[in-house]
Amino acid sequence: MNSNLDIVIDSPQQKFVRSIRDPSRRKFAHEYIDWLAQGKCGALPDRGRLSAEAASLLVISIEAIG
Repeated sequence: MNSNLDIVIDSPQQKFVRSIRDPSRRKFAHEYIDWLAQGKCGALPDRGRLSAEAASLLVISIEAIG
């Protein structure tokens, strides 16, 4: 996994998040990226209306990129 300094505006992870069409999924993915950038401090972001499986797939996809 990349260090939190590697997660920048034009990172592959951010590009992936911007490509997500569903607003709920995009919101969770963006909050997850922010959480990673903060050094995984605090609790995982709330998945909101997403199922546990959908949130887990987003996490896996984001981590596979980095």
